[in-house]
Amino acid sequence: MEREPAQVTSSSGRGRKVLIATVSALLAGTLLVFAVTSTTSAPSKKAVVLAPLSMPGLFGGTVRAPFGAPGHKGTPTVLLFFASWCTPCQAELPRITSYLAAHGRRDVAVVGVDGEAVSAAARAFAAAKHLDVPVMSDPPPFRVASGIFNLPGFPDTVFIDATGHLVAAHFGEITTADFAHAYAAL
Repeated sequence: MEREPAQVTSSSGRGRKVLIATVSALLAGTLLVFAVTSTTSAPSKKAVVLAPLSMPGLFGGTVRAPFGAPGHKGTPTVLLFFASWCTPCQAELPRITSYLAAHGRRDVAVVGVDGEAVSAAARAFAAAKHLDVPVMSDPPPFRVASGIFNLPGFPDTVFIDATGHLVAAHFGEITTADFAHAYAAL
């Protein structure tokens, strides 16, 4: 049985209030999605401490993210989360690799985290983007991207200090200026 669409009458005001509440909720949700997908944020006052990562390397072997475990100094590390099928990743990676070629620091490790299984296509994508950093493979179900970092999608960039503390995270395509600012702060 098909239902008649609800009638909104201006005399009661109830329909108008429901409409305004619905539009407000949709707008708030849209703004939240925009904020989550395009911002760089510092963690809350409660420090997020991460354990070092080791995953299969895109080009063989094991790739380790060298930031330190709690109480042990390691290396400040930037994790670049990407996938070849991700359009923003295709635009972002050449800018970041160009920046790193000109301004890379020996005291900061940069590690790519590819959201695909190790394959010739994944290796070709990283090579075509001139990604000259170690790349670990994190295929679905994205044990690192979703499981450890709870990232909303690709691309994402995570900045971790030498003691394993999460310093900043950028959700969505990062600009060169935002990358440079967070990179310099490590």
